[in-house]
Amino acid sequence: DSSWTVKAMFEDIRRHAGANGGKFLQENIVLAAVEELLDAQGIEHSAIAYMGALMMSLQSSSQSEPDVYGGVLTLLDRALEEVPRPVLSTKAPRMAKAIVALANSHMEHGVVLKPALACTAHLLVAQLGGAPPSTEVTQLFAWLLEFTLHANPKVRARAQTASATVLESHRSLSPAAARFVQQRLGSLQARDVQSALFLLNFVKQVFAAFNAQAASTVLSSLFRLF
Repeated sequence: DSSWTVKAMFEDIRRHAGANGGKFLQENIVLAAVEELLDAQGIEHSAIAYMGALMMSLQSSSQSEPDVYGGVLTLLDRALEEVPRPVLSTKAPRMAKAIVALANSHMEHGVVLKPALACTAHLLVAQLGGAPPSTEVTQLFAWLLEFTLHANPKVRARAQTASATVLESHRSLSPAAARFVQQRLGSLQARDVQSALFLLNFVKQVFAAFNAQAASTVLSSLFRLF
């Protein structure tokens, strides 16, 4: 039932509607504006409709505050979970470029980065099939991996979870993750204890998703480190 899916998509967000200054304040403001737009145009409320409206909002708001962008991306994350994969795969490359550009311009704002990383994971999974990953997909995954070592613990945790989700869905990207770990471990200095711990925590999360060759690469790098 599509109407049930749409209702469930934002259910926890709607529960906070009307709470001045409360949780999901920006999300509810954005959601009300998007639904007003859909209703005005006579468009049925569906995951695809929300995706289109939210992307339009994201790309047309050049001077918005980080909290607003964060609200749009949080809603987009929910919508992408429900968009049929064949539809999302055709939209994913262009959407990814817009989201990456926005995230790169807000590197100091966790409120933007966290949902941007979650959205990127959805877009990566949608683009991957049985064939080897394209150069564009590999580059997008490499961009996501960089945030697994971010100084902000919430951003770092979101990036590690997002990367693990992608790898669990598509082991074809495990060589790219293994190269990332290998390069970062190889560049560590004796004083880089914190970075080493971040890397080890990431490896712990995703190691089971590595194929045999990638696992061997990471283990060899770890042995050299110790």
